[in-house]
Amino acid sequence: MFSTLPTPPPPPASSSRQMLLDTAKAITKRNHEIVAANLAVLKKLSNIHGDPDQRLTTMMVTALESRINPPPPGNFLPGVDV
Repeated sequence: MFSTLPTPPPPPASSSRQMLLDTAKAITKRNHEIVAANLAVLKKLSNIHGDPDQRLTTMMVTALESRINPPPPGNFLPGVDV
């Protein structure tokens, strides 16, 4: 028989929210090491098909990434010609 270790529960939503805030602050301070580390953790916690907190984390990670790599001026909707 194999014994399996129980998987740890996901961190509370409040810690994800705090990490999102810390990441936003790190972006404004241009602290790329903290931004990269936090986004890596947040991506693991996010799930577009998960619970509401996971879905919100997914959307916020996408928004934070767009702050780091903004789209070119005038191109607000990819693939849509105006």
